[in-house]
Amino acid sequence: MTWNDVDVDWMEAIDELGSTPFLRLDLTLSFTAYAYLGDSSLESMTFHYGDGSTKVATSEEREKIREAFTELIERDWPEYVARAKKVGV
Repeated sequence: MTWNDVDVDWMEAIDELGSTPFLRLDLTLSFTAYAYLGDSSLESMTFHYGDGSTKVATSEEREKIREAFTELIERDWPEYVARAKKVGV
């Protein structure tokens, strides 16, 4: 099945997504922080580096990064949403 089969103009849809206002909060994250935030493992994850070394992630490190992320969102998101409402996003 293709998008044409269901009467969707793919390029038009992509253009519409690019011009539709929506709320988002852009963040700059390190590779490590990004990995921890996305980690859903029950035990732990292991980082493998180009030089052949590895590092096992600890639950303490994961919680520290997640707590910092939570603090950032709780601090910045409400003000961002309030400003967006004022301008009609």
